[in-house]
Amino acid sequence: AFEDALDTLSEERLAELDELVFEATVPELQAAFSDGSLTSEALVTYYIWRIREYDLNRFNSVMELNQDVLAIAREKDAERAAGGEFGDMHGIPALLKDNIAAAGGNMHWTAGAWAMRDLVPDRDALLVQQLRDSGAIIMGKANLSEWANWIDLDMPNGFSTLGGQARLPYGPFDPQGSSSGPAVSAAANFTAVSVGTETSCSIISPAELPVSELAISLILAPGFKIDLNLLLSQLGDLAPHPSLEAIIAANDEDSANRVPYGQDSLILSQESAMTEEEYRQGFDEGRVTVIDRVNQVIDTYDIDVLYGDGFPYNAAGFPAITLPIGYEDTGLPRGILLTGGYLSEPALIQVAYAIEQTNPARVAPDLEASMSEIDALND
Repeated sequence: AFEDALDTLSEERLAELDELVFEATVPELQAAFSDGSLTSEALVTYYIWRIREYDLNRFNSVMELNQDVLAIAREKDAERAAGGEFGDMHGIPALLKDNIAAAGGNMHWTAGAWAMRDLVPDRDALLVQQLRDSGAIIMGKANLSEWANWIDLDMPNGFSTLGGQARLPYGPFDPQGSSSGPAVSAAANFTAVSVGTETSCSIISPAELPVSELAISLILAPGFKIDLNLLLSQLGDLAPHPSLEAIIAANDEDSANRVPYGQDSLILSQESAMTEEEYRQGFDEGRVTVIDRVNQVIDTYDIDVLYGDGFPYNAAGFPAITLPIGYEDTGLPRGILLTGGYLSEPALIQVAYAIEQTNPARVAPDLEASMSEIDALND
């Protein structure tokens, strides 16, 4: 679907785009749009080239691309040429973790699972609607730890049956989970923006922060079954299977290929006897308890921003931000975690920005060198 566009990329043009796009922030990309040195079509084509060159069957961060992405990019260019007021994300491509629904472009919605391989959603998740409303271009779907890392403890982080093994672009290190695909694609400059989902360290852990497990209940085993079965019932005829029980049975028909690392977590969920009422009550009570405890710490010590891991921001539904601070001798990147209370995003962003300006630790990965290291270990 993209060969004609890719054929236009001469070595000279790629060098020009490297100067404009590589490691560029969204404001920098918008500035290039404004002065005419860059178009959304060129930006998307550049990222597609990098994905084909470096990611396909190598780092495995991208599951699939939106087949309409170049046409949408041209539409954004035409809108910009016609003039008007646009949002900060207008014409900017974004990848979505493949447990986020996005309609159109023949994009699937699989959570990386074989059993969901044919599911094509007919609607957008709310955050996808908001991205589209802001003018963003949905570029495609990113790999993940299958079922958001709820399938079997023996499965390595960053693996899904459909997407393969995502690899950290800094070398032969654990890519963490479950938003490994979004993290890798952002770090490796395969997209301008990549969206993950947070359960318990699902985003901050792939961002390479050595954190402890934070507040895994949230009653996760029964909740997985209850909410998945609810989703499948709401999908109606679109649902590839009617229930978790049916998914487990389908996997068992060819477990070596469909669940190569097992599915003990799925079975644990299926065997849970907790009722939906008990689950909802336990979830709500647990969330309130954590919120109260976190707020007590914040209020007692007059905290705006807290630095350090172990703070149950996720269980409370509070925000967190992580940013790079350096690298170990092995080349493994490290970051720090900042958290705060409800609606503390402005303070978190201000503090993170100040730290980043005084300690600009980010170094783009050398993809060829990293892949060589990974290949050497595999050999």
